[in-house]
Amino acid sequence: MQDWLKNIADSTPVCNINLPGTHDSTARFVRFSYFARCQNKSITEQLRMGIRFFDLRAEADGEKIKLVHSIIDCRLRRFGSKKLYTDDVLAEMFAFLDAHPSEALFLLFKQDDGAVPPDATFDLFYERHIARETRFYTENRIPCLGEVRGKIVLLNRCDLTKYREKYNDGNSGLNLANWPEQGGYYPNWQVETPIRCRSGEGTTGTLYLQDFYRLPPREKWQNAVWPTLNDAAKHDGLVLNYCSATNGLLGPRAFEKKMSKFFSAFEPVSGRKLGWLILDFPKQETVERIIRSNDR
Repeated sequence: MQDWLKNIADSTPVCNINLPGTHDSTARFVRFSYFARCQNKSITEQLRMGIRFFDLRAEADGEKIKLVHSIIDCRLRRFGSKKLYTDDVLAEMFAFLDAHPSEALFLLFKQDDGAVPPDATFDLFYERHIARETRFYTENRIPCLGEVRGKIVLLNRCDLTKYREKYNDGNSGLNLANWPEQGGYYPNWQVETPIRCRSGEGTTGTLYLQDFYRLPPREKWQNAVWPTLNDAAKHDGLVLNYCSATNGLLGPRAFEKKMSKFFSAFEPVSGRKLGWLILDFPKQETVERIIRSNDR
């Protein structure tokens, strides 16, 4: 599972690859873990099991950027107070790419908390990492896989209007700044929203998004996850299908245990587009099922 993308043709648009990912990818060692913990594996362990999409929630911390889940800091170790920073996570990602150059990683950057505005937090992230590293793909264009092997593709949820003179379609990643807040109360189950993202030769891309994070498990599966899986092949844009949620007294771990029962009964048709499936506490068998669905 460490080199599974090498079996996919270079000419494949990355939005047409069925890709396993994680939600709040660094929320492993956190306080109030019943409600805030979303993962039980390190970034390196996730990479080795086949995860390729990472959802990072950030907050400026002086000259560095720490990883958070809402107002809660992610920590480097289970016992201890040392914070987890983007420096730590990116070091793991680039070490993995050094050893597995056929692979491509996808990093979604979002500010979750902090006094510094999201655009300024992104600017700090850019200056600290992207400006110093050539292995980021930063175009606002959906690439083909061959363009981004050995690289990290940046997806950006920060509105950079105030920095329009500095950031453009060439250096700030796929622009997902108008990502709608769905929660559990959006009037439509499936949201197709235009994104300022170029694909192909400059056409407008589309984000087909399912991120209802406050629903009961059965309702989440039947009315949100499953319809998005079923309809993904109808769309030529980027399909993000979040399987994560909490509801009432159910924390992410308890919710995932119920959701996994529904997912274990799902048998994807090989070669059919499913989109990118974003998971809490992913199981190896689930990740492998998503990966195998790319076989044609």
